[in-house]
Amino acid sequence: MIYEAGLLFNVYQKNPRIGFTRIFRKMSLIDELNQFTTHVGSGLFSCPGGAQKDGYIGSGLFASA
Repeated sequence: MIYEAGLLFNVYQKNPRIGFTRIFRKMSLIDELNQFTTHVGSGLFSCPGGAQKDGYIGSGLFASA
């Protein structure tokens, strides 16, 4: 049987290696929806912290380089 539906897993994690990997590993073992899902892609995006007074967004990224 083919299901014409989509699933999206969206999560915010401060450290994906610690948080997301643990959660996803557990889900892959015990989640009952696994029989209905097919992985087709993924992405990892980062968001710089907010701007400090008299600064700009992302200034910390350039200061540490």
